Amino acid sequence: MLAVALAATVFGGRTAVAMPAILPLLIGGVIVSELMSAYVLAAEFVRSRLSWLLVVGAAYLLTAVLTVPYILTFPEVFAADGLLGATPQTALHLWILWHFAFPTILLGAIFLARFPQDVHIERTSTASRLLVLTIAGCIALAAAAPFLSETIGTLLPDFIHQRTFTPAATAGALPVILAVDLLAMVMLYARTRNRTAISLWLFLAVVASALDAFMGILSSRYSYGWYVGKVFLVLSSGVMLVAFIGETGKLRTRLARANEDLKRTREREHHLAQQRVHRLAYYDELTGLSNRSHLEERLRTLAAAAQSGSPFTVLFLSLDNYKDVNGQFGHAAADRVLVDVGARLTGGVRRGDTVARFSGDEFVVVAPMLAAADDAEALAKALREALKAPFDVPDGSVSITASAGIAMFPDDGISAEAILDSADAAAHQAKRAGGNATRFYSRDFSEDARNRRRLQEDLSLALLRDEFILNYQPIIDLRTGKMEKVEALIRWIHPERGVVPPGVFIPLAEQTGLMQLIGYWVIEDAVRQASAWRTAGTPTTLSVNVSARQLDDLGFLEHLRRTLGEARLPAHLIELEITESAAMMDASLAQDVLEQCRALGVGVSLDDFGTYYSSLTYLKRLPIDTVKIDRSFIAGLPFVKSDAAIVSGILGLARALERKVVAEGIETEEQRVWLARAGCEYGQGYLFARPMSLKALHLWREARAGSLADVINT
Repeated sequence: MLAVALAATVFGGRTAVAMPAILPLLIGGVIVSELMSAYVLAAEFVRSRLSWLLVVGAAYLLTAVLTVPYILTFPEVFAADGLLGATPQTALHLWILWHFAFPTILLGAIFLARFPQDVHIERTSTASRLLVLTIAGCIALAAAAPFLSETIGTLLPDFIHQRTFTPAATAGALPVILAVDLLAMVMLYARTRNRTAISLWLFLAVVASALDAFMGILSSRYSYGWYVGKVFLVLSSGVMLVAFIGETGKLRTRLARANEDLKRTREREHHLAQQRVHRLAYYDELTGLSNRSHLEERLRTLAAAAQSGSPFTVLFLSLDNYKDVNGQFGHAAADRVLVDVGARLTGGVRRGDTVARFSGDEFVVVAPMLAAADDAEALAKALREALKAPFDVPDGSVSITASAGIAMFPDDGISAEAILDSADAAAHQAKRAGGNATRFYSRDFSEDARNRRRLQEDLSLALLRDEFILNYQPIIDLRTGKMEKVEALIRWIHPERGVVPPGVFIPLAEQTGLMQLIGYWVIEDAVRQASAWRTAGTPTTLSVNVSARQLDDLGFLEHLRRTLGEARLPAHLIELEITESAAMMDASLAQDVLEQCRALGVGVSLDDFGTYYSSLTYLKRLPIDTVKIDRSFIAGLPFVKSDAAIVSGILGLARALERKVVAEGIETEEQRVWLARAGCEYGQGYLFARPMSLKALHLWREARAGSLADVINT
């Protein structure tokens, strides 16, 4: 490049032999190479849909088609003054336009390439339409250029508008052309570093264009320097074409490899996605064991195979005290225990056995080719023994036991569903017997299971049939003998079974999700009754039992607020009574809900105090007004020293924390006297009254008005 510039400087002023016939050959070579370069770039644009490729291709296409009228209008080539009715200055104007167009359009391409996320054409059809419009625009501009040149030429002053460049024209055009070329070269150089070689070739093309402009302006037409510029332009165009073809070939090869890699990656991801879907469909996400769907499919396969004499055994294991772990240590620790349980069960079975997680704390083991009762019992014992070692949890360890039920195919069921139900019924019987035991399936269990299902169906209709009632048990002031408040206790009057004990239907309601609806009914009926007492002039605080399920209900607080508002009942006339185990199930949630209840003005009482792991830890944290000492500590008073010591400790702790105390289960006069002397404020039990209907409570209040106070005072 430097050598060419030096030669042009030395020989540029010398006039060579005029060879007009050679010029079309030189310019023709430029046209062909630039058209081919434009084709390569356009094809790459249609494939990749990157707009900057289209703009670079437009730069080459426009210069190629502008070169056509340039050579046609060049003096002394086809005619004395050129074709198309051109004047001697037409070619000069087209030459200037040619040298302005190429670097200017390249600058636009460089700008677009800086923002690839904004210039990617989404659809191939859109890219094709843009390409057609670009080609049409370039051809139209080239066709109009000679006529525009003549129009512009008439407006130029004579000292510029001459056959060759005047000093004034040279001083005006050359710096501008070289400035545009220099700007394009600088930006291309900045993009050349660590990029593809295409930017480097474009850089060299701009250099060649700048050199031709330099030679064309400083050298006279047909001089040695003038020819050098044209020859260098032809050579650079040829080199550019070869470079473009080579680079695009390499790029296509890389893209083909990338597409193959992408295809393999997609196939691998598709395979992994199928594996994930299969795993989610057939395996438990927490423990990695087979889930219920996979278990049932496995049982159906074994049941079909067993018809030809291949019996199998199903063991149903239900963890006995998992809910306590969940309540005491939280969900994360409880989940960790489930994972460890699954691992121990898997390590305790034979090869070919299937271990599945049936539900929250229930697991099933399917043992093919295990038909002897002794072998089944030995396997159940081994699995229960495997669970005896303590499980690690944050800040300690916990012990887990399991109740196991055994059912054998085909004696205990001839289908997958039947054999699974039989094992479940046997495990339920083992749990009812106290847990940590093994039971074989018996047909009597099926009858119990059927009765349980019928009871569940009847329970779902009990609200609609208005079969629930509230009974009432007074809570007495042990100092004065007067009734302090009343506890509302739900009862189910079944049309065939009669009175169904709460211990039977409440757990069933919590398991089936009916507890929320039943709890709503209890609160509404209690508020209605408390409002009736207030209207009658005997306002009485009514205590209502609330389950852990109700505390989890997002609509519980709103329902309580709305019910109190509709009845216009002062909130302090309602007290919520929650068992300690329910409060500890999720202590943070219970604390939040109970604090909001107290903010309404509703009292809070903690039932069965002293029967749970963390009673003393959480007593100071929970927002409660009253502590109810569990009846198990009252039964031994005043003769059992350990019970007396525990009750005395609870009373002292409650006084220190400014909590009221109610003693439950008072049945003897000795118990009442001891509690009153020990400082217990309130009592509840059969000594005073059993739970009774509303009518019986009214009669009791009338009959006992002042009588108990007289007995106490004497």
